[in-house]
Amino acid sequence: MKKKTLLIITVIVIIAMFFVYLGVKNFARKTGEVSKSDHIAKDAIVVYQKGKETKIRPDSSRFPELKTEIETIFVTANDIYEVIVTDQLIRDTKTQESSIELTYATPQRLKIEKTQQVFEISHILIPLSGRFSQPITIFYGTPEYKAPNQIVNTKKGNNKLLNILTALGIEIK
Repeated sequence: MKKKTLLIITVIVIIAMFFVYLGVKNFARKTGEVSKSDHIAKDAIVVYQKGKETKIRPDSSRFPELKTEIETIFVTANDIYEVIVTDQLIRDTKTQESSIELTYATPQRLKIEKTQQVFEISHILIPLSGRFSQPITIFYGTPEYKAPNQIVNTKKGNNKLLNILTALGIEIK
C-alpha cells in the first residue's frame, strides 16, 4: 500500500511540475521575456553615418544581397594597406564618416581569392566615405579590430553596395 501511495504522489508531483513549467514559459512569452534557447542569433548589418546608426533588418529583402556584396568586397581584396588600427580609428570611421558593418552571429571562414588565405572573422567594417573609402580599405575583426586586420580592394568599387543602400532608402553622402 505504501508503495502505491508513494508512486501516485510522485506522478502527481511530476505532472504538477510540468504544468508549472508550461505556465512559466507561456508567461515569459507573453511578457516578452524569452529564454536564450528561444532566441536564435542572426547576422547583423549596421550602416553608420557620422554617428547615426541604421540597422538593416535580417528579414529585409535586401539583407542577403547586401551581405553577399560585403563578403564579395572582402574576398576579392587584392592588397594590404599599412595602417595602425586602433579603437579610435574604428570609432572615428563609425562616428566621423559613413561606413557599413557586417557582424556574424558565429565567426565565419572567408578565403581571399588572390592569396587563398583563409580568415576566421567575426565582423567586417567597410568605410563608405572618407580617406579609407577609395580604394576600399576593409577592416575585419577576429573578434577585435586590430593591426594587421585590414586589407584593400583596389579593383572593386562600392557602387553596388551604395545602390543597394539607396534602394533601402539610405543615402550615403
